[in-house]
Amino acid sequence: MIRTSNITMATGGAAASIASPGAPPSSSSSSSSSSSSACSIDESYKYVFLPVCYSLTFLFSLTLNSVVLLRSCRHHGNSCWRRGNGGVGGGVGGGGGGGRRWNTSLIYMVNLATTDLMYGLSLPFLVASYVLHDRWVFGDFMCRLPFTQSEYQS
Repeated sequence: MIRTSNITMATGGAAASIASPGAPPSSSSSSSSSSSSACSIDESYKYVFLPVCYSLTFLFSLTLNSVVLLRSCRHHGNSCWRRGNGGVGGGVGGGGGGGRRWNTSLIYMVNLATTDLMYGLSLPFLVASYVLHDRWVFGDFMCRLPFTQSEYQS
């Protein structure tokens, strides 16, 4: 299905019309202050191009952000997952973890990788929507979740 939308471009006081290729030229009267013509926009590319781009983004996001999170937590004594060591802020060298203290830039990097990974995990749903030609089959809650998530992460 090809979608079309009407575009009217006004330049100064007169309106400029955009004709689609192969359409007969139209005569415009100087007395009309606004005239519109149909401009055909083919959006069929989005059903192939966007799923490929989003799939690649998903794969890179999942792989690289997971590597960043695992290396950060291993390098700093697995204090990400241990409550006894004080969590993210308290991974001090002694006392079972063997890691170093987390500085501000490392905490920022881990938070950024986490939110980026969470957003990346929502991309397969968007890919499925485009593959099904803008048909959402995952319910209302899943429709709202990725957009709410990305709003609060940025």
